[in-house]
Amino acid sequence: MLFLRLSILLNTLHKNCTQIVPLFVFPMTRYQPKVNDYVKWNSSTGLIEGWVYFVDTNYITIEIFVKEKPQCKYTKVEKHKKVHCLVCCYPWAWEELEYVKSR
Repeated sequence: MLFLRLSILLNTLHKNCTQIVPLFVFPMTRYQPKVNDYVKWNSSTGLIEGWVYFVDTNYITIEIFVKEKPQCKYTKVEKHKKVHCLVCCYPWAWEELEYVKSR
């Protein structure tokens, strides 16, 4: 929407020109988190960094650490081997995320 309004404004400003001037206007891009992106987040609680583990339109989760799951005496077969610590990040805070790399 911003891109369209800006294009209309610039075309209006240059309509009286006798010479055709190419106008290159690029839309502002905002980082969209993806699974397996490594991000840094300067939140109000401090610096959080880790891998994007889950992405949805309502929130993403950032995996900040993983540890081995303790042995359970009640299960015969361990389905999950690790414990994942995840932090939720909501869309209004995605602009505070800094993309580092992907795996």
